[in-house]
Amino acid sequence: MKCSSGPKSNPAIQSESTYGRRRHFAVFFCLMILSLQGLPAEGPTPTEDASNSEPFARSSSENDRMDPFSPEQGKETDENSDPYSLTGVWEYRRGWDPAWLNSDANWKRIRLPGNITERESLLEFYEGWVTIRKRLSPEIRTILSTHSPMAFYNGEVTDVARYYIGKEMIGQTGSLEPYASGDRIPLLKVLNLKEMAPSSADSAMPEYITIALYSNGDYPLRVRETDMALGPADEIVNRYYTNEIIHLLLLSSYFLVGFYHLLLFVRRRSEKHNLFFGLFSIAAAGMWLSQTGTIRNFVVPLWRNRFEHLLLFSLVPLLLLFLSHLFYRKYSRTGIAIAVAGAILGLSTILGHFPVVRVSLELWMILAIPVLIYLGYYIIRAAREGNMDARYLTLGTLLLTCGAVHDILLEVRLIETGLDLAPYAFASFILGIAIMLGSRFMGLHNRVEQLNETLEARVEERTEQLNQSYDKLRLIKERQDGDYFLTSLLLRPLWRNEVQEGSSVTAEMLIRQKKKFEFRKWTGEIGGDYCSVHTIQLLGRDYTLFANGDAMGKSMQGAGGGLVMGTVFRALVQRTRNAATARNYYPEQWLKQCFLELQSVFISFDGSMMISAVIGLVDNESGLMYYANFEHPRPVLLRQGAASFTEEPIHPKIGMVDGFPEIQISCLPLAPGDIIVAGSDGRDDWLYQVDAASDPRMNEDELHFLEFVEQSDADLSAIESNIRNNGEITDDLSLLSIRFAPQSRQPSAHRANLEQAESRPANGTVSAHASRHYQNGHHSSFSLSEIHKFNPVDENLLFRAALKLKRSGQLIHATDLAERCRLRNPGHIRNLLNLADIYRLREQWEQCVRLIRILEEWEHQSPELDRLRTIMERSSV
Repeated sequence: MKCSSGPKSNPAIQSESTYGRRRHFAVFFCLMILSLQGLPAEGPTPTEDASNSEPFARSSSENDRMDPFSPEQGKETDENSDPYSLTGVWEYRRGWDPAWLNSDANWKRIRLPGNITERESLLEFYEGWVTIRKRLSPEIRTILSTHSPMAFYNGEVTDVARYYIGKEMIGQTGSLEPYASGDRIPLLKVLNLKEMAPSSADSAMPEYITIALYSNGDYPLRVRETDMALGPADEIVNRYYTNEIIHLLLLSSYFLVGFYHLLLFVRRRSEKHNLFFGLFSIAAAGMWLSQTGTIRNFVVPLWRNRFEHLLLFSLVPLLLLFLSHLFYRKYSRTGIAIAVAGAILGLSTILGHFPVVRVSLELWMILAIPVLIYLGYYIIRAAREGNMDARYLTLGTLLLTCGAVHDILLEVRLIETGLDLAPYAFASFILGIAIMLGSRFMGLHNRVEQLNETLEARVEERTEQLNQSYDKLRLIKERQDGDYFLTSLLLRPLWRNEVQEGSSVTAEMLIRQKKKFEFRKWTGEIGGDYCSVHTIQLLGRDYTLFANGDAMGKSMQGAGGGLVMGTVFRALVQRTRNAATARNYYPEQWLKQCFLELQSVFISFDGSMMISAVIGLVDNESGLMYYANFEHPRPVLLRQGAASFTEEPIHPKIGMVDGFPEIQISCLPLAPGDIIVAGSDGRDDWLYQVDAASDPRMNEDELHFLEFVEQSDADLSAIESNIRNNGEITDDLSLLSIRFAPQSRQPSAHRANLEQAESRPANGTVSAHASRHYQNGHHSSFSLSEIHKFNPVDENLLFRAALKLKRSGQLIHATDLAERCRLRNPGHIRNLLNLADIYRLREQWEQCVRLIRILEEWEHQSPELDRLRTIMERSSV
């Protein structure tokens, strides 16, 4: 800011006046402030005569009361305690003529500050010149007469203005050709009184200050709420700069508060109220910063006004969003709606012409009334809900409202205090919110400091608690590991590989339980996987019995299931070895008996303990494998280097309470060199990494196991290494391999018959040798050893043999063969009819009736079944 010392210089010096600040505070709180003191989009003031048909606002009653030539009357009407202030009663004329500087005719009265022209249409104001003048006070004329240093400050005047004292022009804001708006461009001028002194004793001392105003229709002609003054240079200049410094200090505090809370938001993103309050403070400071001298000197008035309007439109939405997050930690729908409205008006402000800018501001004024009412309701509602922050804000809002109302009453001259409270009340409001937020932060900081002060003691206390908890956990863990150790001692003897030396069948087992433990000096593992291999005799033939199981559950639960499985299975093996009656079973019958005993034990757990398993018998001489699968992964057959899954029906897990179907025994002839590899689901449950950036994935391709078997040639350790090289095993892993390798290269007669049978079509027909044997009448001596000379894989052979034995009267042998056929193929209708008839002949009526009901459930109809029904009905009678 520069001050001019001569009449020739004409600096356009910009500042922000005290009344300019008050304008924005008032806009923020009520429409009256907007209508009296708003931005350049407002209409006539209440002092204007709305009924006047001329484009100038005047009051006829004032013209009647006031004599422009009466100094006494001027004293009565101005009533201004500041002798250097130029507010109060002025005179005006339409147009401009330099000769009017000495003319006293045709002047009309008007009270300023206020609008001089009315709006002619919605978007336009009066276009042309208007001249206003005011009689200088005696104090000012005295200073002029003494030639003491004087200064003039124009406050805020719209639009182009030329300023005269007497006949001398002392300055100008804006320009006419080329047109440049002088909207609110302040002028601070130090006057050269020697050049203005009368040239002779007859010359009169200047009596008036005159302002010639021009508008091109975009702006109203008006002297706005202002500190326009003419007086001693030191006092006027000091008054101006004092106001500037005070307001710059306030603006600096707003900016500091805003940036501080933005920094808090950056550090704590969850506290969004810091973001909105920071933006609110910066927007308020930016709006007033646009009125400082520096900004007004270098920014075109049109764009300056648009910038002010944009910031004004953002204040209320930011304040509502701040309050909603402060009170409820969520977005207010009303705040979002008002923000959208402000954004639309802001867009029209940027893109529209200046008349559109003025209309946008007036629409915002209309919207301000309900919004401010809602704002007050919002704060009071939160305060009534017990929110302490809302109560503090209620007090701050009340103080701000009182300051704004005070300045309104001061402006309409209902009171005379000489104080402008709104700027300071708003500063108190901003700083009060900042202090409130700061106190919340400091409260948190104090709690952190308090915790830090007692941190060492709390750490020691917590460490002692953790040590005690650790000791308890260690004791519990030691006891648990002791339980694991004792359980493992029970499990390990049940994992047996008891194949006879020199047998044509060899076996290999591998068990890796997932749960590892350490107990004192011992290490071990427990889990639910189970493997066991034994050699037993059935009806004089050697068989290799094998089982691979996986009990439900992990660690102790699974180990419990494995313990039950191993105990029952071990008892069956020992009973078969020790009791002759237990060895008097065919392989199919023994496997069924094994299943029934396991099922009777596991079913007692009511479904809370089940086990999947593959259980089988391999004929050591012929290589024929009898087996059943109870929802276990399919075994793999490795033959001549090619691995493939076996094909057999899958039964539910052992221990299933309801709906267990008829057990079916599958038969698979093994050739010399064939290897069967069975394994639990741990063989497929492993995680693999596609790339370093992705999450591990679970293997879902069971064909990988076939590749591992082929690559390792069924070596179990190599299979385990292949799995671990491809991923991380996530479950218990157990593997069991059965290799058929006869000692003699020359096949036995039985093996030759078996291979011969395998080479024939599997069409259910009996071999020619077997047919001749029956036709020659040798069925009476038909025995187990003779059956195995034929095709033991074909269940039709068993059916025909049972039929022949029934006809020859050997009902016990016939029952055994028919039951074996039924175990291999429960759906063999003719065998079921034959077996029912055998039970009838043996007078085992319950078994016969049960089979008849099975056939009826299958809706089977045949003469044989009808005959059986008829016989059973006669027998019951």
